[in-house]
Amino acid sequence: MSAQTQFLNATPVLASQDIEKSVGFYCGQLGFTKVYAEVGVYGIVSRGEVALHFWACQDPVSYTHLRAHETGRNL
Repeated sequence: MSAQTQFLNATPVLASQDIEKSVGFYCGQLGFTKVYAEVGVYGIVSRGEVALHFWACQDPVSYTHLRAHETGRNL
């Protein structure tokens, strides 16, 4: 039997137009705790073993098109 790779965790990094607003929503509405927030730069929230990271992105449409291009998908 061959050994299989097992993922122990994953940390999503999400685009955010407003770091403080994103962190506030996840903490206020979804029960996450703020770990780190630098306005206009980066944010991290956690809940139990789950952590989400946010990076400042002023144009999420461009980000979506970039990711589609990188993966070869058509929008």
